[in-house]
Amino acid sequence: MDVSKTCTRCGKTKPLIEMTKDSSRKDGFASWCKTCSNEDSSKRREDRQKNFQCCSCGDPISDETHYCIKCTQDMNESSKKTRKNREELRLCLQCGEPSIDGNNYCDKCKIIIKEQGKYRYTLRKECGLCIQCGEPAIDERVYCAKCGPHHNKSDKKLRDTQRQLGVCIGCGEPAIKGKAYCGRCQLYKSMSSRIRDTLKKRRFSKNKSKWETYVDYSFIDLCKYIDFWKGIQGLEDKQTEIHHINSRFESKWREPGDEEWCKLWQMKNLIPLTRKAHDAVHRGDYSDLHPKVKQHIMEMRVEIIV
Repeated sequence: MDVSKTCTRCGKTKPLIEMTKDSSRKDGFASWCKTCSNEDSSKRREDRQKNFQCCSCGDPISDETHYCIKCTQDMNESSKKTRKNREELRLCLQCGEPSIDGNNYCDKCKIIIKEQGKYRYTLRKECGLCIQCGEPAIDERVYCAKCGPHHNKSDKKLRDTQRQLGVCIGCGEPAIKGKAYCGRCQLYKSMSSRIRDTLKKRRFSKNKSKWETYVDYSFIDLCKYIDFWKGIQGLEDKQTEIHHINSRFESKWREPGDEEWCKLWQMKNLIPLTRKAHDAVHRGDYSDLHPKVKQHIMEMRVEIIV
């Protein structure tokens, strides 16, 4: 059997591995090589897109899609069938190579899919689009009005499972009996909500003494500090969130009053940010922050590391 074949388009003799497969031919290979076939397909696709034609069959389509309804349905059915067959054979759903035990993807595809997901998530979030479907998101949110409820249902299902297992829905550690959180997360959540309510109402609450006894500053001092940073950023009339520069996940506090607790709740470790800026900082993106805010955060991060 010949191990090479001449491409009728470019005239070059190439190994069979570089020729396009065609089951209708006697030798199982088409008369064009893969390079020529790909160039022809790309040119035909570009021409059809310019003329608003389906990239597969050439039928007229709208300017918002690349395929007609029939071709889209056929491709979806074919994709589902291929995925099902690969799943039964325990092959990678992406490339068809042997998958990792207990997973649907091989090592290589798993890394690629993860990177693609991160890029898509970051790009959509920065553009103010829903991270799920790409439609415009609700102001200061990451989901649109349609995807938001579905995401909340998924989160609720996860929380219900964690409650049934008796683990904390915040950190995954064993929870207090009959509660959704462990002792540390319960105290942190209670502390955060009380401070947030106090700042929102701008008056002493009934529980003021319960959170003021855990820190070395008063309600008035905290209000002045928050107003100072909101004024610098021009956020006097906007809703903000209190961001911990040194987060609770980095802190190793064991009980209120110890050294790590004081670092976590010290006044200069707190800073008011909008929801969008808050999420960006968590991703390590400081590009949209006010220069003074960025400088303060970086100085605090240096202190934490040291």
